[in-house]
Amino acid sequence: HNFTLLMAEFRKQLDDLGAKNGGKHYLLTVAMPGGPGMDNRYERADVAKYLDWINLMTYDLHGPWDPTTNFNAPLYQAYNDPGDASLNVDAVVTDYLDAGVPPEKIVMGVPFYGHSWLGVGFTDDGLYQPSVYGAAPGKFEKGSPIYTEIVSDYLPTYKRIWDSESQVPYLYNINTALFISYDDPQSIAAKAGYAKDKNLGGIMIWELSQGNVDLLNAIQKGFQTGGTPHLEPTRDP
Repeated sequence: HNFTLLMAEFRKQLDDLGAKNGGKHYLLTVAMPGGPGMDNRYERADVAKYLDWINLMTYDLHGPWDPTTNFNAPLYQAYNDPGDASLNVDAVVTDYLDAGVPPEKIVMGVPFYGHSWLGVGFTDDGLYQPSVYGAAPGKFEKGSPIYTEIVSDYLPTYKRIWDSESQVPYLYNINTALFISYDDPQSIAAKAGYAKDKNLGGIMIWELSQGNVDLLNAIQKGFQTGGTPHLEPTRDP
């Protein structure tokens, strides 16, 4: 509740300042997370009244802090996903909409980086498997390779698998026992298309310098074409 009051005070003071400066409107935005228990953490519909938009952090839904591998930012939850049902992009966006946040005030986040685990067995090419060592070494940050690093150092020798249910790719190498969840042009375009179809305010990126023009073009492609159909889970239990 104090957070709501703080945003209301910011809005009031920014509006007062704008009135003194010839009717100028000053933007007030925040970044907010998703996941379990959000109704107990924020008064989201009330907060949204004072904000121009919310940058929704629809990434870091899973990472090497988890004992088993999973997707950094799955668009949807796959049938076999052992994680919480709230930890996917669609669930987070839907939760905010159901909480009363107008769609045009939601700017959906996409990651230009991935997460990696080391010491992962070869079952299902490492997906949803335990990790012996946790976060894998990285060129810039342990457990979080950026997209340009993935393209140069991993894609040439790692097996890329597209998960049609979650609509994101992952990489695995049986020789190194290393698993990487990341986003690429295919998944980024699907997410931008999803944002368009849901009439959201747009897409925001964490973080621009970690990607390249292929990812930016993918965002534009998604805005132009819309999303891909949501495939209901079909895997055997």
